[in-house]
Amino acid sequence: MIELPYDPTDENPSPEIIARIKRWRKSKHEPTLTMRLTEPAKFPPYSRVGENKINLRAQSSKAESTARRVAEVLRSQKSGWLDELRRMLVPIDRSDRRHGLALEHDRDAAAKIAALLKRNADYGRERVFSERWRATGRRRNAEVLNLRGLKLEEEAKEKKKPVTRTPEELAMLAVAQSQGWLIGLANSFTVTGLERGLTGEPLAEFVVENVAGASDGALDNAALRASRNAIQAGRFDAYGTLAPEIRMWYRHEFDDDHTCDDCLEGRGDAYYSLEEIDWWPGKDCEGGRMCRGELVECFQDEGTFTWEK
Repeated sequence: MIELPYDPTDENPSPEIIARIKRWRKSKHEPTLTMRLTEPAKFPPYSRVGENKINLRAQSSKAESTARRVAEVLRSQKSGWLDELRRMLVPIDRSDRRHGLALEHDRDAAAKIAALLKRNADYGRERVFSERWRATGRRRNAEVLNLRGLKLEEEAKEKKKPVTRTPEELAMLAVAQSQGWLIGLANSFTVTGLERGLTGEPLAEFVVENVAGASDGALDNAALRASRNAIQAGRFDAYGTLAPEIRMWYRHEFDDDHTCDDCLEGRGDAYYSLEEIDWWPGKDCEGGRMCRGELVECFQDEGTFTWEK
């Protein structure tokens, strides 16, 4: 048996390891995995294991890429929402003290966004299975092993999917947040316009012009939040499936000047079941949607396999 000095959390194996595997394959000796169920090493939560295993850069890039497309959908619907507001504003006069505006939920926009978020959820789910393969050698279609020795009822309880939002729910929330931002601005400018004595078409023109000229930062925020949450929903879905193999989860945070105090305080927090997890990236972060924190899973037999010739 030849043991390679291979760190399964390292995404860039050394040239020596790659060369040995190539030599095996060239001599028609395909490497096979032998699992050794030994006591797993404790992974220090303050190391770079989390960064290497999850590939945070690729995950962040995926979230931002999808967020841009979601934001495009929201922006494309903005003009239609403004036209709807314009029709509601024309009948309002100064005597109408109850001029609360409202928009009908845009189901078409939600459906388009849900299709984009579904891909993010699938991506997050597949990333966990990919991390499992790098850590344990078990591929995507490998049977889930009850390595934690759970009883049947405990295993069923652990495999229950945690409560996370579906892509459809996240899409509806993104649209509702965007429309809510638009309505809030419109109501504010309506009050200002009425105070200036505007009514009818002049009032509608004043409100729509100011709302249209406002920054679309709120739409970008809603889009990025939905995109990141969709990836997390996919990851948690995979966690529910692989729970019998996962020993623990810990909270990974970067140790630099860009990490807020709340995130630094929670750095390294460990959870030993899905029910215990009461944190997700951005929950208590000053940066909100820009939080760089992540849950990192540690498999029961992580890093205990060797390659046989």
